[in-house]
Amino acid sequence: MSYLKNKSEFNIDGAELLIDNYLFAPSIHCSYYSVFQLMKYIYCTKNNITYEEYSLVAKNQKGSSHNHLIRNFCDLNSNIRERRFLKRKIDDLKASRIKSDYDNFQVDLEFSNKALRKAKELLIEIKNI
Repeated sequence: MSYLKNKSEFNIDGAELLIDNYLFAPSIHCSYYSVFQLMKYIYCTKNNITYEEYSLVAKNQKGSSHNHLIRNFCDLNSNIRERRFLKRKIDDLKASRIKSDYDNFQVDLEFSNKALRKAKELLIEIKNI
């Protein structure tokens, strides 16, 4: 059983609950992390490595651990065009999360729903890799 996969499911559910309760900014965080956690689960499973092994490798890479996972996960897709498109969508969701978490920006219903839709689309794509 993967707790990380379960957390991914909890986070997408959490994003919906937060939006339903007008807590738009934290919903973006949950939408993004749902995608990130599922990517990490699938990447480690496909490469037959533990999360701890992956974390050691990612820690020693240049740049952020998130960028490292996004890049390596997208490389699992053999189609270059699809790989680039997937990376662009993940990067876009990540940018929304950064804007929501760190910028002096009013997150509204439209912005949070857009992130939720992207996350749900990405979760389907990620499961099919």
